[in-house]
Amino acid sequence: MKLKSFFLWSLMIIGAISCKYDDGELWNKVNDLDERLTNIEGQLTQMNTNISSMSSIVNALEANVYVTSVTETENGYTITFSDGQTASIANGTAGKDAPVIGFNKDTDGKYYWTQTIDGQQDWLTDENGNKIPVTGNDAVTPQLKVSTTGYWMISYDHGLTFVEVLDENGNPVKAVGEPGASGDSWFSDVSVENGEVIFVLKDGTEIRIPFEGEEEIPSINYDEFNIVNNGDEVKGAVEEITEEGNDGQPLTIVQTVPSISELMPATASVKYASIPLLYSERTNTREQQMGYTHSISRAGESNVTFPANLPIMFFFDDKILLPSIKDNFVVTVDGVDVKGTITINASSTGNAIITFTPWEEFQINVSITITVKKGMMDKNGNEMLQDVVLSYITNNPEVSSFDGNTNFENGNDGIYLIGDGSIMEGSVGDMVPQEGSHYAAISSGNCLVSADGYAIGGTSSMMILGPIEKNIKNLSFHYDFISAEFNEWVGLAFDDCVVMTIYGPYGSYSIMLTSVNIIGQDNTQFNDYPNMPDEGDPYAGHIGWTAANINDIPYVGTPAYISFTVTDVGDTIYSSIFTIDNINY
Repeated sequence: MKLKSFFLWSLMIIGAISCKYDDGELWNKVNDLDERLTNIEGQLTQMNTNISSMSSIVNALEANVYVTSVTETENGYTITFSDGQTASIANGTAGKDAPVIGFNKDTDGKYYWTQTIDGQQDWLTDENGNKIPVTGNDAVTPQLKVSTTGYWMISYDHGLTFVEVLDENGNPVKAVGEPGASGDSWFSDVSVENGEVIFVLKDGTEIRIPFEGEEEIPSINYDEFNIVNNGDEVKGAVEEITEEGNDGQPLTIVQTVPSISELMPATASVKYASIPLLYSERTNTREQQMGYTHSISRAGESNVTFPANLPIMFFFDDKILLPSIKDNFVVTVDGVDVKGTITINASSTGNAIITFTPWEEFQINVSITITVKKGMMDKNGNEMLQDVVLSYITNNPEVSSFDGNTNFENGNDGIYLIGDGSIMEGSVGDMVPQEGSHYAAISSGNCLVSADGYAIGGTSSMMILGPIEKNIKNLSFHYDFISAEFNEWVGLAFDDCVVMTIYGPYGSYSIMLTSVNIIGQDNTQFNDYPNMPDEGDPYAGHIGWTAANINDIPYVGTPAYISFTVTDVGDTIYSSIFTIDNINY
């Protein structure tokens, strides 16, 4: 304010010397100058902040630290480094003719400050002509200001003293602020590519620092679904109606998680309405042959609960027509519409598996309702018989971080099990730890891996790992898949499967991990495990511990969760077990 006052009073005194002088033009100049000086004063804070940020970036580079997050702000970005330091980078344009502050590496391998004026780059030097180092014991972080006479000045002693900024001819540089400018022009680009954060300065200098954390926050439209038709060649949805292979049958949901199976036990955790018969005639025929009958009544009429962070899944008996999803998949929280990510995976036969996660994790003690409307179509344009409605109340699993329990040696830390699930210790028959003395297991049956656990609806169990505070870019683990569906029912509709979902505040990533039909006949007999094979089947098979490596996982944000779901598909007779150990991310 003192800067502006000096100029204003000077001009007013000049105007007062002659009362006959037409001062209109003079006051226009006063007002214009006032605007430009006000603009410069508003820029100075951001400009000096960005000089300090450049210092932080170079120090991070030389200290071999890495970037843990690049967060978009209203005016630019906040960079967080692994040593806890942060740097703020503002968008905008510097005042016209302002010196462009940068840095460069000299022949001695050290970084020194530079200035670029009118396209000419020179080293910043002190009064003795010495280059100003960016890092080290004698490092200095320059500061800019504007003199009372309207020229750029720079300090090399933390603002104690200032000297004029001089151009290549030794002349002071006039400070001219551009109306509307709000920041600096010294960073031309900040991006995250291939595991690095790339900083590009206005003078062309480029700095790359390793990135091992949260990426720039994706742009999210909370009013829309993000629909992902997953798979390279085999996808679970088609873009247009095709007449090829039209069976003329309505699209049918064969399974859900949480389950809406007709054979749901009395301890069920789902309340639902308007559910058509889920099973095909083929499935019914097998169950009748095996001595099973369907219950007509619906169980689970009481309001019981599931975790707020539970992924929701629907298994279909055909591919889905992609354009029919948006208006026929409705999710509400206490009656209010919400959106999120819908991932469509393909089963071994190409049928659709929908996994839904909301943009924002559901709150506790709210009513979740998912409606799949009759208008949902299969690849041939056949609609469902009627709406399917799944509803439940959310609860809070209250688990600790999973980051320190990736080998399951710390019991249930960071693990929430739904249905028939357990942390297993030691060896039982062919089921043994892959590493250490513990591993995790879930089943699609009853009390196969736990003392008193029942697969939800007699069909599905889930394991949720998290919260996880690390950004999950790559994931590896060992797993085994055991099933009584082997080998008699390989290649048929009873394709018990495992679906993995990684999800967080910015989306989800879901894949079909394995299934009976994917494995096929390539299994060996599973021996000496209680109640397996179940229901009197003479044979159960497994694949043994198998390594899984999943790379280039899309950014989902933190805290993140990993879920594994094992489910019977098409019936509830023969069960399957999924085991996992030695997780790394």
